[in-house]
Amino acid sequence: MAVAALLLAAGLPQRVPAASDSYLIHGGDQISVQLVEDPTYLPAPVTVLGDGSVVLPLAGRIVIGGLTQTQADAKIARALAPYVRHPHVNVSVAVPGPIQVPVLGNVKTPGRYTLSPDAHVLDAVAAAGGIAEVDAASYPDARIASPSGKVKTVP
Repeated sequence: MAVAALLLAAGLPQRVPAASDSYLIHGGDQISVQLVEDPTYLPAPVTVLGDGSVVLPLAGRIVIGGLTQTQADAKIARALAPYVRHPHVNVSVAVPGPIQVPVLGNVKTPGRYTLSPDAHVLDAVAAAGGIAEVDAASYPDARIASPSGKVKTVP
């Protein structure tokens, strides 16, 4: 028997460590920004705002949401270039932020839920109150959509 019809439009993130360069930075993440030329530049992690931006000394507001850590390194280095000669920046995700996941379909309370970054599909179903009761003997297959729009059917 297949699980309830479920569509996670935003998808759960790939289960990769935050240090991986396939991890995309998003709102709520706490990032560490190290400037090789000045180890005291930013001593504490900075929280990425909901719009994907961070505010950094000298660089100002920079949008890094949706970028990998390597891409964020380059973007912050470009913003610091007028103030630091040949800046070398290392961005790392100190604490991954929560994710927003829409859960639709045959669940008790469809809607948008905040989950931990290491959540599984079953966590999303549980947040939505579990599978709703139905009269039919079988359930349709679940569909999971990734942030890139790729849809995977799970029997």
